[in-house]
Amino acid sequence: MSSLQQQQRRRPWSKRPASDLVYFVYFGSHIVFTLVMDAPTLLAASGMVPSALLAPVREYVKLTSDPLMGAALVGAAEATWFRAFLACELGLQLPVFFVAARRLYHDTVDDRTKSLLAMYGAHVATAMVPILATIVTSRAIPSTTKRLVLIGAYLPYFALPAHMAWRYALKSALFGGVPSTSAIKDPRQIE
Repeated sequence: MSSLQQQQRRRPWSKRPASDLVYFVYFGSHIVFTLVMDAPTLLAASGMVPSALLAPVREYVKLTSDPLMGAALVGAAEATWFRAFLACELGLQLPVFFVAARRLYHDTVDDRTKSLLAMYGAHVATAMVPILATIVTSRAIPSTTKRLVLIGAYLPYFALPAHMAWRYALKSALFGGVPSTSAIKDPRQIE
């Protein structure tokens, strides 16, 4: 078997760091949530979204009393900053979700991908701070149980990107990590 074929052969999930599988599931599910929940919410105020596509978002808001999604859904001025984050998610992050999921699935996370994921993680973890702060302090959430549910729903979108930023910044040549072209014969050994 040639060295190129060996490099292209994907290691099974069981032989890789558990975080690879966690990140793959995160990005795969994030694609779905972005398209089903966040895109319709962002476009709802334009009137271009059919009511049927808004039904999952309305049910979610009704169930959780999420003040951010609720305000963004009706185009409230106080949610402009949140809609801007949703626009960043659609325009900047959604392409990263596809690249990351593909690279993680095929076990081809190289230095460029590590740098991309480190930047993605830092961007998202930072964006999540005001979102979590709003959830923690909002008077629009009627009960402690609903507040805890919302914190639980949003917290992984802080924790996993923060971990990604830390993990991949340490390994990315862009940030001074060990480049994959070092003396290590198999670049996946860095993982």
